[in-house]
Amino acid sequence: MMIHDMLEAIKLFIILNPMECLITGIIVFTWTGSYLESVFKFWDWGPQCNKCNEWVFWTDTKIHCLKCHDIKYKEV
Repeated sequence: MMIHDMLEAIKLFIILNPMECLITGIIVFTWTGSYLESVFKFWDWGPQCNKCNEWVFWTDTKIHCLKCHDIKYKEV
């Protein structure tokens, strides 16, 4: 009966506070999604660096990633 009471309290909270639950859900799901993306690299579908084969973001127009690009200029 305790679990049933807890679920009823959660349901009542969601019904009485829809905007707070929506905003909290958006924040929690955005944080969780960004964490999972940083761990599993779901959206790194850009080109690969020619030197180290790291994924480069689409906004980066260089052939080399920033790490290899900086190393190349430090060697000169």
